[in-house]
Amino acid sequence: MSTYSRNCVVLAKTENGLIGGSGAVITVGANTGGALPTGAATVTTAGTGYPANRTIEVWFQGSGGVNAIGRITTSGAGAILTATVDDGGSGYNNASPAAMTIVATANGSYGVYTAPATTDAVLVGTDFKIDPEVITVDRDVYTGSMGGKQSIPGEAYVQISFTIELAGSGAAITEAAWNSILKAAGAVGVLTPGVKWDYTPITDQFPSLSMRIFRSGYVHVVRGCRVAKIDFDFSVSTLPTAVLTLIGIDNGRQVAVNQPTPNLTAWKTPVVITDANTGDLRFGGTYSNATGAFTGGTNYGSKGLKLTWDNSAKFRPFLGGSGVPITNREVTGSFVLDLPPADNVAFYNAFKANSTISLAFVIGSVSGSILKLWMPAIERNNPGDEDDDGLALASYSLRARPSAMGLNDEIRIITM
Repeated sequence: MSTYSRNCVVLAKTENGLIGGSGAVITVGANTGGALPTGAATVTTAGTGYPANRTIEVWFQGSGGVNAIGRITTSGAGAILTATVDDGGSGYNNASPAAMTIVATANGSYGVYTAPATTDAVLVGTDFKIDPEVITVDRDVYTGSMGGKQSIPGEAYVQISFTIELAGSGAAITEAAWNSILKAAGAVGVLTPGVKWDYTPITDQFPSLSMRIFRSGYVHVVRGCRVAKIDFDFSVSTLPTAVLTLIGIDNGRQVAVNQPTPNLTAWKTPVVITDANTGDLRFGGTYSNATGAFTGGTNYGSKGLKLTWDNSAKFRPFLGGSGVPITNREVTGSFVLDLPPADNVAFYNAFKANSTISLAFVIGSVSGSILKLWMPAIERNNPGDEDDDGLALASYSLRARPSAMGLNDEIRIITM
C-alpha cells in the first residue's frame, strides 16, 4: 500500500493536567441563558498548594461537566485570593449559583500526552513537513577491519513545519481555531466578554501541544510540542497566513489503518487582504483594551506587513525531563510605505534617534472575522528605498519592544 502526501490529517491539543494545588471551590452566579456569567467570582474555599504569587489561566468545571475558562490569583502561601471567569461556557441548567472546581491549568502540564480529538484538527497547508531527528552515539572502537561505525540511537525529537490560514472564529466571543498553536508559541488569551480575544506573550508557564499526525496507513505521535518560530505574512492581495516551525518530543509511529476524518468546521475562510477590507498601517495611535479600538496616530498606505515571532526554543535532552523550553523571544518584521517627503524625513530621523512608535493594523471588517495587531513600541531599522514600477517607496525593518521594562506586551494579537 502506498502512502499519499495528500492523505494528511493533523490533530493538535493543548496539553493539560492538574496543577499542584487542591481543595479550592469557586462560586459563580446563576446561569443566564444556559451560560454562567463571566467576571468576578467568589472564592468559597481558597485551597492549598497552588503556585505562589501567580496569576494563572485555569479551567473550571461545574455541574454537568461543562468547562469554563478563567483566571486565579494566588497568595504567597499558595492559596487562591481571587477568581475570574472569562468564558462561562454553555449548557448549564442550574438556576442558582454554581460551585466550580479547578480541573486543570489552561497552560497545561508539559509533556503529559493529551490525546487530541477530530475536533482538534488543524487546517495545514500543502507545505506540511515532519522531520524526525535522533541524537546518535557512535561506537568508536577497533573491530579488526575497516568499515562504518555502529551508531546507537538516543534521544529523539521531531521538527514540524507547515502554513496555516489566519481567520476569525465567526464570533467575537469564540477563540479562533488556531488559538492552541498561538499559545504553544508562548502566548496567553484573555476574553473581554462579548467583545474580543487578546493574545499577548508570557515569560513562564508556557503551554505545549500533543499532536497526532496521520498519513495513509500510520500515525506519528508527538508530545511536549512548542512553536519555535512563526512567520506572519500580511501582504496586500494575499491571504493572511503564518508559517510555523514546531519542535516536540518524538513518541513514535504506529500503524493506523483507519485514518480519522478531521472536523475542520472551526477553521473559517480568511479574507483576502485588500484596500476595501484592510486598514492602512497606523503609526503613533493608542489601543483601548476595553473596546479593542485604535485611535489617533497617522495612517500610511503600505504593501502590508510581515512579522516573525522567533522563540529561542530547541530540543534539550535531560535525564528526567527532556523537552523544548522557550528561553527567549524576539518579534521582528518589515514594511514598505508610500511616505510623503516630510514624513519620509521624519521616519529617517526617528530611525537615527532610535525612537520608538506604536504600530496598529486591522484586517477584516465583519464581526467574527476581524484580526488586529498592536505593537506599542517598535524600532524602525534598516531604512531603504524601493522602486515599485516607478513609485519611490520607503522600506524599513522593525523590532518590537515592550512598552516598559518587565512587561510582556511587545505584540498583541486580537480577534473580534
